Parts: sequence; structure tokens; C-alpha cells
Amino acid sequence: MAIGIWGAAGALAAAAGPTLGALLVEAFGWRAVFLINIPVIGVALVLGRRWLPYTPPSPGTDDVDLVSVPLAGVGVGALVLGIVQGETWGWASAAVIGSFALGLVLVAAFAVRSSRHPAPLFDLELYRLRSYSVANIASVFFAFAFFGWLVPLPTLIQSVWGWSVLTTGFAIAPGPLMAFFVAPPAGRMADRIGNRLILTVCGSSGAIGMGLFIINFGAEPQYLSDILLPSLFVGVAAGTGFSQLVGAAMRDVPPHQYAMGGAGRTTAFQMAIALGIAVAVAIIGRPAGPAEALAAYEDSWMVGVAAYVAVAVIVAAFYPNKPVATA
Repeated sequence: MAIGIWGAAGALAAAAGPTLGALLVEAFGWRAVFLINIPVIGVALVLGRRWLPYTPPSPGTDDVDLVSVPLAGVGVGALVLGIVQGETWGWASAAVIGSFALGLVLVAAFAVRSSRHPAPLFDLELYRLRSYSVANIASVFFAFAFFGWLVPLPTLIQSVWGWSVLTTGFAIAPGPLMAFFVAPPAGRMADRIGNRLILTVCGSSGAIGMGLFIINFGAEPQYLSDILLPSLFVGVAAGTGFSQLVGAAMRDVPPHQYAMGGAGRTTAFQMAIALGIAVAVAIIGRPAGPAEALAAYEDSWMVGVAAYVAVAVIVAAFYPNKPVATA
């Protein structure tokens, strides 16, 4: 329930973000959407020191493996660079192949170092917990589908329908806002029936929403059928997905590894976001006109359907609904 409320707060922010971002762009230009983060961070630092309780460090955390940070960060960045620039540089070019090779080598080095270091940045033994590993795999597919849809969508609406930035922001907002209403009751249900059924609904609802986008979206604006209805299904997926995937992953993590487990889950989720957006951008490319844009976006949405179906199947088939006893 607590994680559901947290998810609702995040959903409210996701709903407000496109609209507020559009207002900033209209009033001050595109740089404002980056500058707005500075006062937000300042407020978080001040209030965080005042409100957040002090948590003593866990035993054995003095010698953290800082070498793994650039290994993972640069490795994932190289993979994203190769995906995004594949069409521009050429998929068989030395730059793209080199980016993929560098990324794979660095990510593999991170995994090897994490398995051997006495105080690893991330303890790979956590993946022996079936609930943690299955929920993280499902999280990757979920983030891949959701953000691969959300981030490119405004460009399609503005380029094909000719809508303004502000109108587009308001048009997208109801989908994430739906998650605000869904997340708390989903959290209450999870306390009673577990995460498996709710996450199966997440994947199924997301696949329906993406399918409706493929079927309905056309060159002529039809907001109710083309955006609102599909977005509400995706919003249900977000409300039953974001916070429930966190709860599902962290359910059986031992208390002394909770911070590391949460950080590892968040890192995998953020990497999936980056890769999902990169793949969507690579599929969409640079369409020559509205018809080409619609066809490219439909291809991208098909990938989203497959990813949401993967969430439902993986959770329904492999997630253990019964918690394991931990010391």
C-alpha cells in the first residue's frame, strides 16, 4: 500500500510533467525544461536534510567499488549511442560496431568485477532470489515499452496533426493521470493477493493500449479514439506497473541489503528506459512525411505490444506469489 501511494505521487508528476513542460517551452524556450530542475533539486536538498531520518550505514560498506560506476555508466551509454546513431552512421559502420563492442565489453567487465570484488557496487547474489530476478526482468520490458511510447509520442502529434506544444502536453496528460487513481487501490490489493495477478493485468492492459494506438491513430485528429482511449489503458498499466514492480522486486530482499537491492533495481530500470527510447528513436528514424511517420510509429508500437505481453507472461509464469522466509 505504501509503495502504491508512492507510485501515485509519481504518476501525478508524470501527468503534470508534459503540461508544465509545455508551458515552460511556450513561455521561456526549450532550455527552461532543464533549468527547472535546479530549484527543484535545491528544495529537495533543504527539505531532505530536515525531514529524512538518519540511517546508519550497513556493516562492510566502507570500501565501495567505485571503479564499477564508470564501467556500467559508460558501457550502457555506448550501447545507447550505437542504437541511436545507427541510421545516421550506418549499422555496419566502424563507429556503430565499435560502440556496441565497447558497451558489451564494459558491461561484461562490470558483471565480472561485481562477482569478485569483496564490497561490490552491486551484489549479484541478489539475483538468486527468484522474486527479485523475475520482477527486474519484467521491469526492463515494462520500462522499454512505456517510455518507448511516451517520449516520442509528442513529436508524432505535433508533426502529423500540427498541434502546438501546449495542446500536446494537455492531450497526453490523462494517461499518466489515470495511473494516479489506479496505483493506491492496486497497492491495497497487493497486500491481500500479492503482486502476480496485478502485474499480469499491467502487461495485458498495456498491450491493449498499444494495440489501440496501432489500430486507431490516423492522419486526421480524432482525440477520443486515437489518444484518450489508448492512453487510459496505458495509464492503467502504469498504475499497476510502476509501484507494483518495485514491491514485487523488493519483497524478499533481506533488510541489510535493501538499499543495494533498491539501487540495483532502479539502475536496471533506468537502463531499460534509455534503451527503450533509443530503440524507438532508431525504429522511427527521420520520416519523410506524415504517412511515413505513421508507419514508423506503428512499427515502434508493435515492439511495445510485444514488451507488454512479455511482462504479463513472465510474471504469470515465473513470479513466486508466496514470499520466501529470510533471516
